Amino acid sequence: QGIIKGGYVYDGGAIHQDWYGSVDVEAGFFTENKAIRYGGAIFVYRSYVNNSVGVTIGGTALFDKNYRVSGNDMYRDDIGFYYSDHILKIGSEMSTGAIEDRNSIYVRRDRIGTFTSGWGKYNPTVKPEMRFKSAISTYRIGSSGAGALKEATMLSNNNNDNWVFAINNSRSASGAPELFTLISDWTADNYNVGSYNTRFGSDGNAYRNGALLVPADANIVLDLNGFTLDRNHALNLDSQYSIYNAVIIVEGTLQIIDSSVTNQGTIKGGSYGVFLNSAKASVTLGGLLITEDTVLTGNEVNIYGNDKYGGNISGNSLYGVYVNGGTFTATGGKVTGNTASDVFVSKTNSTINVGENAYIYTENRKVGSGLRLESSL
Repeated sequence: QGIIKGGYVYDGGAIHQDWYGSVDVEAGFFTENKAIRYGGAIFVYRSYVNNSVGVTIGGTALFDKNYRVSGNDMYRDDIGFYYSDHILKIGSEMSTGAIEDRNSIYVRRDRIGTFTSGWGKYNPTVKPEMRFKSAISTYRIGSSGAGALKEATMLSNNNNDNWVFAINNSRSASGAPELFTLISDWTADNYNVGSYNTRFGSDGNAYRNGALLVPADANIVLDLNGFTLDRNHALNLDSQYSIYNAVIIVEGTLQIIDSSVTNQGTIKGGSYGVFLNSAKASVTLGGLLITEDTVLTGNEVNIYGNDKYGGNISGNSLYGVYVNGGTFTATGGKVTGNTASDVFVSKTNSTINVGENAYIYTENRKVGSGLRLESSL
Protein backbone atom coordinates (compact mmCIF):
# COMPACT_ATOMS: atom_id res chain seq x y z
CA GLN A 1 0.00 0.00 0.00
CA GLY A 2 0.98 3.65 -0.28
CA ILE A 3 3.73 5.10 1.92
CA ILE A 4 3.77 8.42 3.77
CA LYS A 5 7.30 9.21 4.96
CA GLY A 6 9.95 11.82 5.59
CA GLY A 7 8.04 14.56 7.42
CA TYR A 8 9.86 16.49 10.17
CA VAL A 9 8.00 19.30 11.96
CA TYR A 10 7.15 20.55 15.46
CA ASP A 11 3.88 18.55 15.78
CA GLY A 12 2.71 15.73 13.49
CA GLY A 13 5.43 14.68 11.06
CA ALA A 14 2.97 13.27 8.51
CA ILE A 15 -0.43 14.76 9.50
CA HIS A 16 -1.18 17.76 11.71
CA GLN A 17 -4.87 17.87 12.70
CA ASP A 18 -5.77 21.33 14.00
CA TRP A 19 -8.81 23.06 15.50
CA TYR A 20 -11.83 21.96 13.44
CA GLY A 21 -10.07 19.58 11.06
CA SER A 22 -11.32 16.06 10.31
CA VAL A 23 -8.90 13.29 9.31
CA ASP A 24 -9.81 9.70 8.37
CA VAL A 25 -6.90 7.24 8.04
CA GLU A 26 -8.02 3.84 6.72
CA ALA A 27 -4.87 2.76 4.88
CA GLY A 28 -1.26 3.70 4.21
CA PHE A 29 2.12 2.94 5.73
CA PHE A 30 3.41 5.78 7.91
CA THR A 31 7.17 5.53 8.44
CA GLU A 32 10.28 7.62 9.09
CA ASN A 33 8.33 10.71 10.14
CA LYS A 34 9.50 12.89 13.03
CA ALA A 35 8.15 15.56 15.35
CA ILE A 36 9.81 17.63 18.04
CA ARG A 37 6.84 17.62 20.42
CA TYR A 38 3.77 15.46 19.66
CA GLY A 39 3.08 12.70 17.14
CA GLY A 40 5.92 11.58 14.92
CA ALA A 41 3.27 10.52 12.38
CA ILE A 42 -0.04 12.13 13.46
CA PHE A 43 -0.74 15.07 15.78
CA VAL A 44 -4.23 15.16 17.36
CA TYR A 45 -5.13 18.65 18.53
CA ARG A 46 -8.84 18.22 19.06
CA SER A 47 -10.92 15.07 18.72
CA TYR A 48 -14.45 14.63 20.03
CA VAL A 49 -16.77 11.63 20.30
CA ASN A 50 -20.01 13.22 19.11
CA ASN A 51 -19.03 15.38 16.14
CA SER A 52 -16.87 15.21 13.03
CA VAL A 53 -13.88 17.09 14.45
CA GLY A 54 -10.89 14.85 15.11
CA VAL A 55 -8.90 11.88 13.85
CA THR A 56 -10.36 8.51 12.82
CA ILE A 57 -8.23 5.44 12.10
CA GLY A 58 -8.96 1.87 11.03
CA GLY A 59 -8.51 -0.62 8.24
CA THR A 60 -5.00 -1.46 7.13
CA ALA A 61 -3.18 1.65 8.36
CA LEU A 62 0.32 0.73 9.59
CA PHE A 63 2.91 2.68 11.57
CA ASP A 64 6.63 2.02 12.02
CA LYS A 65 9.76 4.04 12.82
CA ASN A 66 8.02 7.34 13.52
CA TYR A 67 9.73 9.32 16.26
CA ARG A 68 9.61 12.19 18.70
CA VAL A 69 13.00 13.91 18.62
CA SER A 70 14.59 15.33 21.78
CA GLY A 71 18.13 16.58 21.26
CA ASN A 72 20.16 13.66 20.05
CA ASP A 73 17.59 11.10 21.23
CA MET A 74 14.60 9.68 19.37
CA TYR A 75 11.58 7.90 20.86
CA ARG A 76 8.88 5.87 19.07
CA ASP A 77 5.83 8.10 18.85
CA ASP A 78 3.21 7.49 16.16
CA ILE A 79 0.17 9.41 17.42
CA GLY A 80 0.40 12.25 19.93
CA PHE A 81 -2.43 14.04 21.75
CA TYR A 82 -2.22 17.73 22.64
CA TYR A 83 -5.17 17.50 25.05
CA SER A 84 -4.82 14.41 27.22
CA ASP A 85 -8.58 13.96 27.62
CA HIS A 86 -9.37 13.77 23.88
CA ILE A 87 -9.86 10.55 21.95
CA LEU A 88 -8.95 8.62 18.81
CA LYS A 89 -11.97 7.52 16.78
CA ILE A 90 -12.04 3.97 15.41
CA GLY A 91 -13.82 3.86 12.07
CA SER A 92 -13.52 0.21 11.03
CA GLU A 93 -11.98 -3.12 11.94
CA MET A 94 -8.22 -2.77 12.32
CA SER A 95 -5.93 -5.46 10.95
CA THR A 96 -3.54 -6.88 13.53
CA GLY A 97 -1.43 -9.62 11.94
CA ALA A 98 1.80 -10.72 13.57
CA ILE A 99 3.02 -8.85 16.62
CA GLU A 100 5.80 -6.65 15.33
CA ASP A 101 6.57 -2.94 15.40
CA ARG A 102 4.70 -2.02 12.25
CA ASN A 103 1.56 -3.64 13.68
CA SER A 104 1.77 -1.55 16.86
CA ILE A 105 0.73 2.08 17.14
CA TYR A 106 2.72 4.02 19.73
CA VAL A 107 0.38 6.51 21.41
CA ARG A 108 1.60 9.51 23.41
CA ARG A 109 -1.02 10.52 25.97
CA ASP A 110 0.04 11.57 29.46
CA ARG A 111 -3.15 10.80 31.37
CA ILE A 112 -4.97 7.70 32.61
CA GLY A 113 -8.24 7.09 30.85
CA THR A 114 -10.05 5.84 27.76
CA PHE A 115 -8.53 7.16 24.53
CA THR A 116 -10.61 5.49 21.79
CA SER A 117 -14.22 5.65 20.69
CA GLY A 118 -15.52 2.64 18.75
CA TRP A 119 -12.86 0.02 19.49
CA GLY A 120 -15.30 -2.61 20.74
CA LYS A 121 -17.80 -1.82 17.98
CA TYR A 122 -15.31 -2.83 15.28
CA ASN A 123 -12.81 -5.00 17.21
CA PRO A 124 -14.82 -6.73 19.98
CA THR A 125 -12.54 -9.79 20.27
CA VAL A 126 -9.18 -8.00 20.08
CA LYS A 127 -7.30 -6.69 23.08
CA PRO A 128 -6.29 -3.04 22.53
CA GLU A 129 -2.77 -3.84 23.74
CA MET A 130 -2.39 -6.08 20.67
CA ARG A 131 -2.56 -2.95 18.51
CA PHE A 132 -1.42 -0.05 20.71
CA LYS A 133 1.65 0.63 22.83
CA SER A 134 2.34 3.56 25.11
CA ALA A 135 5.00 5.99 23.92
CA ILE A 136 5.51 7.03 27.57
CA SER A 137 7.27 4.47 29.75
CA THR A 138 5.26 5.29 32.90
CA TYR A 139 2.01 4.26 31.20
CA ARG A 140 0.71 1.07 29.61
CA ILE A 141 -2.22 0.04 27.42
CA GLY A 142 -5.25 -1.75 28.80
CA SER A 143 -8.99 -1.80 28.21
CA SER A 144 -12.18 -0.58 29.81
CA GLY A 145 -15.61 -2.12 29.31
CA ALA A 146 -16.38 -5.34 27.43
CA GLY A 147 -17.64 -6.47 24.04
CA ALA A 148 -19.05 -3.66 21.90
CA LEU A 149 -18.46 -1.20 24.76
CA LYS A 150 -14.77 -2.01 25.12
CA GLU A 151 -12.32 0.85 24.57
CA ALA A 152 -8.55 1.20 24.62
CA THR A 153 -7.38 2.76 27.86
CA MET A 154 -4.16 4.37 28.99
CA LEU A 155 -3.28 2.95 32.40
CA SER A 156 -0.50 3.69 34.84
CA ASN A 157 2.38 1.49 35.92
CA ASN A 158 1.15 2.20 39.45
CA ASN A 159 -1.47 -0.06 41.10
CA ASN A 160 -2.86 2.79 43.19
CA ASP A 161 -3.64 4.96 40.15
CA ASN A 162 -5.29 2.08 38.32
CA TRP A 163 -7.44 1.06 41.31
CA VAL A 164 -8.79 4.60 41.68
CA PHE A 165 -9.50 4.74 37.94
CA ALA A 166 -11.32 1.37 37.99
CA ILE A 167 -13.55 2.40 40.90
CA ASN A 168 -14.41 5.79 39.42
CA ASN A 169 -14.98 4.38 35.94
CA SER A 170 -17.37 1.69 37.19
CA ARG A 171 -19.31 4.23 39.25
CA SER A 172 -19.57 6.71 36.38
CA ALA A 173 -20.88 3.87 34.16
CA SER A 174 -23.72 3.10 36.60
CA GLY A 175 -21.99 0.08 38.11
CA ALA A 176 -20.76 -1.56 34.90
CA PRO A 177 -18.04 -4.19 35.51
CA GLU A 178 -14.52 -2.76 35.39
CA LEU A 179 -11.36 -4.89 35.27
CA PHE A 180 -8.49 -4.06 37.61
CA THR A 181 -5.31 -6.10 37.06
CA LEU A 182 -2.43 -6.16 39.51
CA ILE A 183 0.76 -5.34 37.61
CA SER A 184 3.09 -6.09 40.53
CA ASP A 185 2.96 -7.07 44.21
CA TRP A 186 1.11 -4.33 46.10
CA THR A 187 2.02 -3.87 49.77
CA ALA A 188 0.31 -1.29 51.96
CA ASP A 189 2.50 1.55 53.23
CA ASN A 190 3.16 2.23 56.91
CA TYR A 191 0.75 4.79 58.30
CA ASN A 192 0.40 4.84 62.09
CA VAL A 193 -2.93 6.55 62.68
CA GLY A 194 -5.76 5.45 64.96
CA SER A 195 -7.02 1.91 64.60
CA TYR A 196 -4.87 0.95 61.61
CA ASN A 197 -1.20 1.30 60.81
CA THR A 198 -0.90 0.68 57.07
CA ARG A 199 -2.77 1.90 54.02
CA PHE A 200 -2.96 1.24 50.28
CA GLY A 201 -4.17 4.76 49.52
CA SER A 202 -6.32 7.65 50.67
CA ASP A 203 -8.81 8.52 47.90
CA GLY A 204 -12.22 8.60 49.58
CA ASN A 205 -14.01 6.81 46.74
CA ALA A 206 -11.56 3.93 46.51
CA TYR A 207 -10.20 3.38 50.04
CA ARG A 208 -11.56 3.34 53.56
CA ASN A 209 -9.14 3.85 56.42
CA GLY A 210 -6.34 2.31 54.41
CA ALA A 211 -8.25 -0.71 53.04
CA LEU A 212 -9.26 -1.12 49.40
CA LEU A 213 -12.94 -0.21 49.09
CA VAL A 214 -15.51 -1.42 46.58
CA PRO A 215 -18.36 1.05 47.18
CA ALA A 216 -22.03 0.20 46.80
CA ASP A 217 -22.30 1.54 43.25
CA ALA A 218 -19.14 -0.13 41.90
CA ASN A 219 -18.56 -3.50 40.22
CA ILE A 220 -14.92 -4.61 40.06
CA VAL A 221 -13.22 -7.68 38.58
CA LEU A 222 -9.94 -8.01 40.48
CA ASP A 223 -7.34 -10.02 38.57
CA LEU A 224 -4.52 -10.92 40.94
CA ASN A 225 -2.43 -11.83 37.89
CA GLY A 226 -0.09 -13.98 39.99
CA PHE A 227 0.81 -11.12 42.35
CA THR A 228 0.20 -10.48 46.05
CA LEU A 229 -2.11 -7.91 47.61
CA ASP A 230 -0.66 -7.45 51.11
CA ARG A 231 -2.14 -5.21 53.84
CA ASN A 232 1.23 -5.60 55.53
CA HIS A 233 -0.20 -6.86 58.85
CA ALA A 234 -2.25 -3.80 59.67
CA LEU A 235 -2.77 -5.18 63.17
CA ASN A 236 -3.24 -2.93 66.15
CA LEU A 237 -3.81 -5.26 69.11
CA ASP A 238 -6.23 -2.79 70.71
CA SER A 239 -8.44 -2.87 67.65
CA GLN A 240 -7.65 -6.08 65.80
CA TYR A 241 -11.35 -6.68 65.09
CA SER A 242 -11.78 -3.31 63.38
CA ILE A 243 -13.09 -3.50 59.82
CA TYR A 244 -10.39 -1.02 58.87
CA ASN A 245 -7.73 -3.70 59.24
CA ALA A 246 -9.17 -5.59 56.26
CA VAL A 247 -7.39 -5.92 52.94
CA ILE A 248 -10.61 -5.25 50.96
CA ILE A 249 -13.94 -3.87 52.20
CA VAL A 250 -16.83 -4.67 49.87
CA GLU A 251 -20.18 -2.88 49.80
CA GLY A 252 -20.76 -3.36 46.06
CA THR A 253 -19.77 -6.20 43.72
CA LEU A 254 -16.34 -7.86 43.51
CA GLN A 255 -15.11 -10.86 41.53
CA ILE A 256 -11.63 -12.20 42.33
CA ILE A 257 -9.72 -14.13 39.68
CA ASP A 258 -6.14 -15.04 38.85
CA SER A 259 -5.39 -15.20 35.14
CA SER A 260 -1.69 -15.97 35.60
CA VAL A 261 0.05 -19.21 34.71
CA THR A 262 1.41 -19.59 38.25
CA ASN A 263 -1.95 -19.17 40.04
CA GLN A 264 -0.12 -17.77 43.04
CA GLY A 265 -2.08 -14.52 43.32
CA THR A 266 -2.86 -13.94 47.02
CA ILE A 267 -4.80 -11.61 49.31
CA LYS A 268 -3.04 -11.51 52.68
CA GLY A 269 -1.77 -9.50 55.61
CA GLY A 270 -4.91 -8.05 57.17
CA SER A 271 -7.13 -9.00 60.07
CA TYR A 272 -9.63 -9.85 57.34
CA GLY A 273 -8.85 -10.76 53.76
CA VAL A 274 -12.21 -9.70 52.33
CA PHE A 275 -14.88 -8.05 54.51
CA LEU A 276 -18.45 -7.99 53.12
CA ASN A 277 -20.02 -4.98 54.83
CA SER A 278 -23.52 -4.64 53.37
CA ALA A 279 -26.62 -6.72 52.69
CA LYS A 280 -26.08 -5.83 49.01
CA ALA A 281 -22.41 -6.78 48.96
CA SER A 282 -21.49 -9.59 46.55
CA VAL A 283 -18.11 -11.32 46.35
CA THR A 284 -17.28 -14.14 43.94
CA LEU A 285 -14.06 -16.14 44.11
CA GLY A 286 -13.42 -17.78 40.74
CA GLY A 287 -16.52 -18.33 38.64
CA LEU A 288 -17.08 -17.32 35.05
CA LEU A 289 -14.87 -14.68 33.53
CA ILE A 290 -16.11 -13.26 30.25
CA THR A 291 -13.32 -11.55 28.37
CA GLU A 292 -12.67 -10.88 24.70
CA ASP A 293 -16.08 -12.50 24.00
CA THR A 294 -14.86 -15.88 25.29
CA VAL A 295 -16.29 -17.56 28.38
CA LEU A 296 -13.47 -18.95 30.52
CA THR A 297 -14.64 -21.20 33.32
CA GLY A 298 -11.18 -21.98 34.65
CA ASN A 299 -12.55 -24.27 37.34
CA GLU A 300 -12.08 -27.65 35.73
CA VAL A 301 -8.45 -28.18 36.69
CA ASN A 302 -6.72 -29.41 39.83
CA ILE A 303 -8.06 -27.62 42.91
CA TYR A 304 -4.82 -28.01 44.83
CA GLY A 305 -3.34 -24.78 43.56
CA ASN A 306 -3.84 -24.93 39.81
CA ASP A 307 -7.36 -23.64 39.27
CA LYS A 308 -6.80 -21.16 36.53
CA TYR A 309 -9.13 -18.32 37.51
CA GLY A 310 -9.43 -18.50 41.29
CA GLY A 311 -6.89 -16.74 43.45
CA ASN A 312 -5.93 -17.29 47.08
CA ILE A 313 -7.10 -15.65 50.30
CA SER A 314 -4.52 -16.75 52.82
CA GLY A 315 -2.36 -15.49 55.68
CA ASN A 316 -4.79 -13.10 57.37
CA SER A 317 -4.62 -12.82 61.16
CA LEU A 318 -8.33 -13.38 61.81
CA TYR A 319 -10.62 -14.34 58.91
CA GLY A 320 -10.13 -14.98 55.23
CA VAL A 321 -13.66 -13.90 54.29
CA TYR A 322 -15.93 -12.19 56.82
CA VAL A 323 -19.57 -12.06 55.74
CA ASN A 324 -21.27 -9.22 57.59
CA GLY A 325 -24.25 -9.30 55.22
CA GLY A 326 -24.43 -9.96 51.49
CA THR A 327 -23.42 -12.98 49.41
CA PHE A 328 -20.12 -14.82 49.14
CA THR A 329 -19.81 -17.32 46.28
CA ALA A 330 -16.79 -19.55 45.75
CA THR A 331 -16.55 -21.71 42.64
CA GLY A 332 -12.77 -21.65 42.27
CA GLY A 333 -9.67 -20.54 44.10
CA LYS A 334 -8.67 -21.19 47.69
CA VAL A 335 -9.44 -19.72 51.10
CA THR A 336 -6.97 -21.36 53.43
CA GLY A 337 -4.43 -20.71 56.17
CA ASN A 338 -6.23 -17.82 57.90
CA THR A 339 -5.72 -17.88 61.66
CA ALA A 340 -9.23 -17.78 63.20
CA SER A 341 -11.46 -19.05 60.39
CA ASP A 342 -11.39 -19.08 56.64
CA VAL A 343 -15.03 -18.05 56.19
CA PHE A 344 -17.03 -16.45 59.01
CA VAL A 345 -20.70 -15.46 58.88
CA SER A 346 -21.92 -12.87 61.37
CA LYS A 347 -25.39 -11.78 60.20
CA THR A 348 -28.61 -13.52 59.20
CA ASN A 349 -28.87 -11.53 55.95
CA SER A 350 -25.83 -13.40 54.62
CA THR A 351 -25.61 -16.11 51.96
CA ILE A 352 -22.77 -18.56 51.29
CA ASN A 353 -22.51 -20.54 48.06
CA VAL A 354 -19.62 -22.99 47.77
CA GLY A 355 -19.18 -25.53 45.00
CA GLU A 356 -17.36 -26.72 41.91
CA ASN A 357 -13.62 -26.36 42.59
CA ALA A 358 -13.66 -24.00 45.54
CA TYR A 359 -11.13 -25.05 48.16
CA ILE A 360 -11.60 -23.87 51.75
CA TYR A 361 -9.36 -25.75 54.12
CA THR A 362 -7.23 -25.21 57.22
CA GLU A 363 -4.88 -27.23 59.44
CA ASN A 364 -5.68 -30.71 58.09
CA ARG A 365 -9.29 -30.24 59.12
CA LYS A 366 -11.91 -30.84 56.48
CA VAL A 367 -15.68 -30.60 56.79
CA GLY A 368 -17.82 -31.93 53.95
CA SER A 369 -16.21 -30.89 50.68
CA GLY A 370 -13.44 -29.00 52.44
CA LEU A 371 -15.37 -26.06 53.87
CA ARG A 372 -14.28 -24.69 57.21
CA LEU A 373 -17.11 -22.35 58.09
CA GLU A 374 -17.90 -20.72 61.41
CA SER A 375 -20.80 -18.53 62.43
CA SER A 376 -21.72 -16.26 65.31
CA LEU A 377 -25.44 -16.83 64.74
